[in-house]
Amino acid sequence: MMDEQRIQALSRLGKALKALHKTTERALHTGMTEGVAAMAVSSYQKLQRQAAELLEGDFYVSDVLALEVEPEYDDDRTIRQVQFVASQLTDYLKGVLSEYEPEQFTRPPSPESLGRELRDQIVNLTRLSISRALQGIDIAVEAMGGTYMGQDLAEHDFSEEDLTGVNMSGANLRGARFAKADLTAANFSGANLSGANLDETDLDAANFSGANLENASLRNADLDFANFTGANLRGANLTGANIDNVNLSGAILPDGTAYQQGQDVTRFTLG
Repeated sequence: MMDEQRIQALSRLGKALKALHKTTERALHTGMTEGVAAMAVSSYQKLQRQAAELLEGDFYVSDVLALEVEPEYDDDRTIRQVQFVASQLTDYLKGVLSEYEPEQFTRPPSPESLGRELRDQIVNLTRLSISRALQGIDIAVEAMGGTYMGQDLAEHDFSEEDLTGVNMSGANLRGARFAKADLTAANFSGANLSGANLDETDLDAANFSGANLENASLRNADLDFANFTGANLRGANLTGANIDNVNLSGAILPDGTAYQQGQDVTRFTLG
């Protein structure tokens, strides 16, 4: 019998895999695949290894779904390979979880989610008009959405937005507000998030490598599988945050010290 903690961990893995698939699909659709392939491979391999640990002894997960990238593959072909195995693993985890939570994947959408979907449809239909109306403002509203690379978004309010897989690498997000937003698999590499509010956000598999999060607030944020390699977390508030499987290699911790491999950092989540 699978315990509740393992069920929840597998459920989070499934969500991260879906976000990974969505990110790679967007990269292929927009042609922005440079640098994405390596990140996608690394993300999938981490998720697959975690699934293998949770489903110990499952040959299909540990061996059949292990990703081996051919060295002669270009970025596009590598990304499609990641998409394939990620979809296979996602479907397999659905089957496993359905035995314990049969309603998890068949539950009808809530009125709140239907309202959000309607809002998103309206926004998508009017983005072109909005973009023309906002001439002179630094925020570019794109037809495909999801990319804010290098833009100046200081103090912008993204609270409660669905920004799954968004690319904000290199952006100026000083003082930006993301409270309760869905930022699963978002890319904040090299971004300036100093003083940003990321309270109660979903940041599963998000990439903060090289980002500046000095004095940022991440209270009660879900940081499962988030990548903070080389990030600056000096003065950041991690009270109540879920930091399971977080990568802190080369990061500066909230107390200003450098992270040491294997170091216990749970004290920063205790407040």
